[in-house]
Amino acid sequence: MLETWIKLVRDCEVVQIPFGNHLTVPKGTEVSIVQSTRVAHIAATQTGFLLRFPAQDADALGLPLPDPAHLRSRVREPYVEDRVWEALRTCYDPEVPTNIVELGLIYSLAHEANGDGGEKVTIGLMLTAPGCGMGEFLKEEIEEKVGELPGVASVKVNIILDPPWDPSRMTEAARLELGMM
Repeated sequence: MLETWIKLVRDCEVVQIPFGNHLTVPKGTEVSIVQSTRVAHIAATQTGFLLRFPAQDADALGLPLPDPAHLRSRVREPYVEDRVWEALRTCYDPEVPTNIVELGLIYSLAHEANGDGGEKVTIGLMLTAPGCGMGEFLKEEIEEKVGELPGVASVKVNIILDPPWDPSRMTEAARLELGMM
């Protein structure tokens, strides 16, 4: 696969993966996009660093800005758990090209009726390592994506450190994809 290099058209505040350091990347820096979602874009630098750009900086990468029409609809529809799992499958560990469901990072998923209508969804998220600097960003992405779903009134993501994650939680497909079989 050929890498396409993009020159930033302005300075951007980013997060360095996997450390979680906040950095300013200057205009003119060349990056190559490796992953994009409605919440963020992950790009590699020519020196091999991975950077997380928030979606509102898409224009600096030459990409369209997020469409406000994707904002959460207030129309009350029934809660459907399968939609939550579908949304979770669109969230990727920034360092691994596999979604968080296949990686076995979802420890638990529960919901209960909210008095104002809709459901309160609570998700237990495991991290591949306790000191993972990307945990808060994964949490933010999950809360945004699941929070946009019809029938969802609120979302709470709890980071679970005990029991610790281990590769046995991965699906067979993820292990095959990552060359672990």
